[in-house]
Amino acid sequence: MIWVSGVNKSILFIDDDRIICELIDEILTKEGYETYTAYSGLSGLNLALTFRPTIIILDVLMPKLNGWEVLKLLKFDDRTRHIPVIVATASNLPDDKNKAYSLGAESFLQKPFTSKELLDVLNSMKFPEKAVNKPHLHYHVLASSAQEALEIASREWDVDISRLDVEKLESKVSFSNRVSILMVTLRDTGISNEIPDLDAIFEQMDLDIKSIAEKSTDIAKLTGGEDEFIQELQAEIAPPIEVSVSDDEMKAYLSLRYIDRDIKSEDVFRCLANSGVVYGIKRKEIEKLVKTVNEEKTNVEKVLVATGKSAKDGKDSHLKLYFTKVAPKLVEDEQGRVDFKSMTVINQATVGQLIAEKIPPEPGEDGITVTGKKINARKGRDIPIKLNPNVRASEDGTKFYSKIVGNPYFTGTELGVNELYIVEGNVDYSTGNIIFVGDVRVKGNVLSGFEIRTGGNVTIGGFLEGNVNIGGDLVVKKGIIGAPERTLRVGGNLYCEYIQNAFVEVGGNVKVATGIVNSGIKVGKTVEVIGRKPGSIVGGIVQAGVNVVANVIGSPMGTKTVVMASWNAEIKKRINTLMATLAIKKQHLVSLSTLYKKYFSDNQKMKESEEFKKLTRKMKELDNEINVLEDKIRKMKYIVNRYIGHIEVRDVLYSGVIVYIGDNRFEVKHDLRSVIIRYEGKTGEFKKIWR
Repeated sequence: MIWVSGVNKSILFIDDDRIICELIDEILTKEGYETYTAYSGLSGLNLALTFRPTIIILDVLMPKLNGWEVLKLLKFDDRTRHIPVIVATASNLPDDKNKAYSLGAESFLQKPFTSKELLDVLNSMKFPEKAVNKPHLHYHVLASSAQEALEIASREWDVDISRLDVEKLESKVSFSNRVSILMVTLRDTGISNEIPDLDAIFEQMDLDIKSIAEKSTDIAKLTGGEDEFIQELQAEIAPPIEVSVSDDEMKAYLSLRYIDRDIKSEDVFRCLANSGVVYGIKRKEIEKLVKTVNEEKTNVEKVLVATGKSAKDGKDSHLKLYFTKVAPKLVEDEQGRVDFKSMTVINQATVGQLIAEKIPPEPGEDGITVTGKKINARKGRDIPIKLNPNVRASEDGTKFYSKIVGNPYFTGTELGVNELYIVEGNVDYSTGNIIFVGDVRVKGNVLSGFEIRTGGNVTIGGFLEGNVNIGGDLVVKKGIIGAPERTLRVGGNLYCEYIQNAFVEVGGNVKVATGIVNSGIKVGKTVEVIGRKPGSIVGGIVQAGVNVVANVIGSPMGTKTVVMASWNAEIKKRINTLMATLAIKKQHLVSLSTLYKKYFSDNQKMKESEEFKKLTRKMKELDNEINVLEDKIRKMKYIVNRYIGHIEVRDVLYSGVIVYIGDNRFEVKHDLRSVIIRYEGKTGEFKKIWR
């Protein structure tokens, strides 16, 4: 709880969306606010009158009692009219903002809003003046009856009840044709002897009563102030015991409200049973809650008191591998540097070595909801494993051994061992080009003019000046020096010290230690240049399917640099193919339409022919195909243009750099430091988030 100049900053959030309530509660609690949450307009009104929060955040679109009605009632009652109200709504009606201010709101928020926008509004709010607590001429009170209004005014403002007269009584809202909220205006006859216009008051009372009677409300109970009616109203607005169950029936929550008598534990357990809660009940916690509410005469809201048991699906059979999966790990030291020399990429098996063991499937464990419903668990399946010729299985089919010296691998469906090709020195004239089906390890350099082509992984201990076309991962422990006439193609991931003047296409991720200079990089996933300083991308074009992360992008000299995130070249290629197909089919449809007009449109006899049926059938097929193509293109464009990836710069993003996220272009106008650039698909705007 935050205290500023003696003011307790508490916030009441009224919204029927429980997920939003939980998110707002988390944000405000972290900021030090004391929070209250209500999931309906009626319960929110009750909490406002009970706790008198510093600020109220009010949703508009709620059932029964909507936000506009709650705002009117809050601003009517003298106990709450001083409390600032922030109206927050997802409605896009143009007049909502003006309506909020006209009804007395102090601020307005359009959903969805960010935590920063919410906190900015809260920080700009002025602390409200206290409610008037001295006797005055008129009192405006929300109550269930005229008698209750008199008692509230007497209690709140310490005025003799005999001096109070009902000047106006208006029925504002009716629920279930039996309960109403009354807007009661009282007059203190001891302050002024001026007689009000009784005829007008009586006429208004008659109209109010007539309105209520038409809705079959019990008039006697409404105006008589009987204890039974008051208790019914209190129970309707905030029942002493309230149980709510989550949509998936895996959690049950309990709210307890002290009204005029102690709550009994057995009543709570009975209420849980009546709500269908029979499993996972936390009896000790409930008894502690009941004791706290009774002793402190306080309320507790939505406390978790029962939890279901989730089903535990059985595990499928799987392989326990006795070799490390092929995936180099980049480990940074305390200075953020990466030691490429320590990376081990290729595993080697010997003849007869155990490389894997099959673990049999496991049965599942059924679950149960708090309402006692059984949740069936999925049984584990026996997944067949394909073996390549270099692997031998044991007699019971559970253990697998290597037949050769080579590199073991497991693709998820196939277990095998590839022969490992090792080059002791450089790839040069002494070796020629290397074409191999398995993994390759080069202890030296790959010189210019030479190529490695393989479906496996490649590790190069020195520099890569030649060309590679590989299906797996590429690790270059020093740098890559390219040339305009060749493109390096890597199906998996790429790890290296630096890339200079090269054209590279990578199916997975790219991780570079020191920098990418004047190169054209196309990557299926993410590009990271953060191993050690400078960790920069300078010049050229870097395209990533997801994110681009670097210490520095661009240069003070204004070197032309383009970085692209969420740039899915494969989807774009498909879109172009589909659009070309769509154009052709539309041309075909136009041609057939011309034939139809020329030979069939005005010839009834021809319309009965087989040719007519064939033509119209084909036109209908083309029309359906065009609709399908247009729908596919629209969905793919949506995937490309929606926000997915981002550009993250940990040090400096220099001016002049061109940024693309999807098809959306952004030019950096001035240097930015420690920033993340995102594109918000909903607003069509780029957003800068400072790290």
